[in-house]
Amino acid sequence: AGPSLSDHRAMSAPFYPNQPQHTSGGAHVFLHFTNEEGESVLSHTNQATIDSHGPTYADLTLGYVSDDNRIEATYTHMEMPQTDENRAYYEFSYTFLEDVSFTNFVEQFKFYRCTDNDSTGWYQRIGYLDENNNHQVANSLHQNPGRQKFVLGDNCPYFTFFDMAECSPSDGLHYGYVNIAFLIYNYEIIQDGNNITESTNFAITNYGDFIQLSLNLEEVKFKAGDTIKINAI
Repeated sequence: AGPSLSDHRAMSAPFYPNQPQHTSGGAHVFLHFTNEEGESVLSHTNQATIDSHGPTYADLTLGYVSDDNRIEATYTHMEMPQTDENRAYYEFSYTFLEDVSFTNFVEQFKFYRCTDNDSTGWYQRIGYLDENNNHQVANSLHQNPGRQKFVLGDNCPYFTFFDMAECSPSDGLHYGYVNIAFLIYNYEIIQDGNNITESTNFAITNYGDFIQLSLNLEEVKFKAGDTIKINAI
């Protein structure tokens, strides 16, 4: 038996009625991209380390590699009990092991993707920091499926999925949910050996049921040894 980690969820989210299960915002997906042949590439784990832990925190390192073995991803995950939300501090580190080309990076490469939860409802609003570093709120596309891209600013960019509409379970009641937010407080992008951080913005794309986070890049080639690092909450 390995070490036991504290489960902080009891502090962080309400339960569904009459069962020991927390409410949920849906799926959270990390490294995922489409290659030059149009094939979807996911990733698989190759290591997991408990760096430190205690009654009030957990600090983990999770290692992944893309299924085509061309990108290595390392995630440092630290969480502590919160009374208002499930908050985790992340360091995302990506290393290109081989050259990888993209014709439309913002569409093909996803750092993070989050979805609503059809069993509890769907999010009606999206909040984000626009490319002029102003706070904005937009309607989601759930009822009008399509594609909607927002370029984010460079002063701690963020987005949030919130204001969930009621679904129609058997009793017609909505029992609660968690809102979703992703906040970036610094990042570094090395492409073709050059630091392009200051000239590159993040972008989110809203497809109604889900939002994905990428860089606002189109045709670009990352070479072996290039890296992308993101610190986020």
